[in-house]
Order: sequence, then C-alpha cells, then structure tokens
Amino acid sequence: MKKLFSILLATVMALLSVTALAACSDEEEGVHVHTYGEWQYDESKHWQMTNCADHAPSQAFLTPHSYTEDSEICTTCGYDSHRHTYSEWKATDSAHVRSTTCSSHASTVESAPHSYEEGSDTCSVCGYVDHEHELTSEWIYDTSGHWKMTECSSHEPIKVEASEHVYDGGEVCTVCAYSNHVHTEASEWSTSDDGHWKTYTCCPDIIVTPIPHEGYAEDNVCDVCSAHVHTFEEAWTTNADKHYHKATCEHTDLKDHEGAHVGMDDCYCDICGYERHTYSEDWVIGEKEHWHGASCSHASKTANRAEHSFVNGKCECGATDPTYKGDEGIQLPIIPA
Repeated sequence: MKKLFSILLATVMALLSVTALAACSDEEEGVHVHTYGEWQYDESKHWQMTNCADHAPSQAFLTPHSYTEDSEICTTCGYDSHRHTYSEWKATDSAHVRSTTCSSHASTVESAPHSYEEGSDTCSVCGYVDHEHELTSEWIYDTSGHWKMTECSSHEPIKVEASEHVYDGGEVCTVCAYSNHVHTEASEWSTSDDGHWKTYTCCPDIIVTPIPHEGYAEDNVCDVCSAHVHTFEEAWTTNADKHYHKATCEHTDLKDHEGAHVGMDDCYCDICGYERHTYSEDWVIGEKEHWHGASCSHASKTANRAEHSFVNGKCECGATDPTYKGDEGIQLPIIPA
C-alpha cells in the first residue's frame, strides 16, 4: 500500500513540474524568456533573481566579480571593491572627524558623534576624553591647519580644536599666525664647508639650513653647487695642548675642529681621547730599571722608564752599582730597590 502511495505521489509531482515548465516554455508559439531584477552582490560574487510573474523567483548568473587591470569596479555588476584609507581622527567637543586619503579619488569627510561605553568618559572611537581639558597655550600647525594638544594628567595627549587656517585675504592665519608666504630664492648658491643653500631675496634675515654637499668624493667638487669641498682625516691629530683633523685635500694647512683638550680632570680628553697623566718628581728605583710613578688616579701608569746607567757607580735615579768598589776599592753601600 505504501509503495503504491509513493508511486502516485511521484506521478503527481511529475505532472505538476511538466505543467510549470509548459507555462514557462510555451508563450504564444515561442519560448518563454525570463525577466530579471537588478544585479545583487556581496564582496566576492554577483547574481540576478528572476522576476517572472508565472513562477517563483530563482537565482541566476552566479559568478565571481570581474575587474580590469586598473579598476576596482566590477565590469558586470558595478560592485566597488575599493577600501578607503583615512587620516587620523580629529576631535571636537561633540564629534570626531576624519578624511579619506585614497589616491584614486577626491577626499571625502566622515564625521560622527563621540561614542562612550557605560561608565566611561573616553570615546571608544577616537580616544577623546569628555572633561575640562588643559590645553597647550600655543597653537601647533603645519601647512594645512592648526590644533592644540591636551595636557591632562589623567590621559594621553589628544589633538583637539583642529581646523584649517583662516587667512581673511592675507598671508598669515588669523588664528595661529602661520604664514603661507612663498619665498623667492636667490639664483646663486651660498656655500660653506657644511653645505650649500639659497637665501630668500624676499626675506634676507631668515637663516636657511645648509644642504650637505654631494658627489665630491673623487674631485672635492660638489655636484650641486660646484663649490670646492674640503675633506679631512677622520682620526684626530693631537699634541699636549690641542687636537684637530688634518686636511686630505690640497689645502694641507687647514685644520678642522681644532681646539684645546676638554675634561682632562680624569687625564683623558672628552673629545679626542688624548691621554695626559701627571707623575711624581721622585724616582721609583727597581732592580734593573727606574721610572716616575703616576701621581694621578691611574697608579699603573709610568713615565721615563729606563734601565739603570751607572757613572762612577751611581745612576741618575740614585741607585748604586753593587759591583762598583770605587777608586780605593771600597764597596759602596747598596741602595735597595
């Protein structure tokens, strides 16, 4: 009985399928053509849904997105796979703002109110702390805008009150005093041993930081400004009073960083490492040698160390020759070492 019922059910389902197909495939002596809705998509693929009146919607054309080499937009469905990059959040008392920094399109601004978790006064998005901040007294600025930083002891510094410069028709921001003045450079280079620079003909009192010379290793001539560049030994040349670097170019009379020794209280120059100890005037007499011992803190240092040299049985240090008996053959007393 159950077997017969199964056969009958299968027959009914088959008849229903045939009927549906007939309704979908025979349309006034032609083949039924589906109609479709707009493309639908997710991050990896797209599809369309049929919207025919005589049968339920079904999914069709399910395929991965397709992109050209220089585009982030699918050529089939228009899905944009681009993911924005952003500047840091800038905080105001009520909201945080950031801008897109993508190179492929114009910058857009995104703004949202601060978001606080229950019991917290710190925004979970930008880190802004909702309390009476202590701020830097001076404005901080760059070419595009100005801001202040918080100086509160209860949290890390936060950039606040950030905004673009306000010029009101002039060259100086009326808020932070930043100047957008564009300097006019001199046509000729100014040079020194440290580098080259161009002065500002509009503002001659401004001191311009030199740019290091380039490409002078072989001929001592800078590739940029054509100035002769003096070169010097890296090692120090020293004497008892001073130190300097000798010139390695043709100007051999030049000395670089010449100066007196510094910090010799510990017997070593703080700059060049020159060593200068002090010694006792009294001789230290050994069995075969004599020397002057250090009177500074470096007790192991010695000076004028030499072997004894006896004249008439005596050395200049006071030692006596134990083998010398004098003119009358009298043995001289031996001075112990």
